[in-house]
Amino acid sequence: KNNIFLTKLLPKNKGLLTEVAIQVGNRWATRSELDLETVNEAEVTAREMQENTFRAEKEKLCGNQSFMNAEYSQAAVHYTMAIDLANTADSQSTIFPQPVSSLIHQCYSNRAACFLKLGQHERALADADSCIQTAPDNFVKGHFRRGLALHALGRYADALPSLGRALRLEDPTKKKAIQQIKEAITFAERKLDMEMRKRMSR
Repeated sequence: KNNIFLTKLLPKNKGLLTEVAIQVGNRWATRSELDLETVNEAEVTAREMQENTFRAEKEKLCGNQSFMNAEYSQAAVHYTMAIDLANTADSQSTIFPQPVSSLIHQCYSNRAACFLKLGQHERALADADSCIQTAPDNFVKGHFRRGLALHALGRYADALPSLGRALRLEDPTKKKAIQQIKEAITFAERKLDMEMRKRMSR
């Protein structure tokens, strides 16, 4: 098989360079041209990844502000956009296995809180589960909000293990958070006890 060669002028009139041509689709290119294209594409991807990460962080902060203003539906929209952008940034990474941005589990947790406020308990449960799947093992809020969502759905027996795990993971110096979890556990235990008494009285 005969090779095809391409000749090009080097920069600053440093002479001519002849290389073996490689067919790529419907065109011919040299190895050095393909290498340069790969570098340029990597630079573009890295820039896009940085932009998407920055935009995701910005959407998260907007979500936090909306939540503080009790605009829970708007906050959920911001968190959704942040999750999508962070996922896109992760998919653009050349690292393998693909990284999972810490922003993702935080936004799932925060969006679960929005859905709890909005009374959309099934969606809150789904987000709490997604948070737990993408978060470090010691991330308390995913387990706490999972417990709250199950409690709101009347699934008290299922809620107690999640609330118990949140209590074990929570920093003991955070007195207010500990108190909130303990109150949720007590309430779930009472509800479960009442439910079992009703069944026994039938």
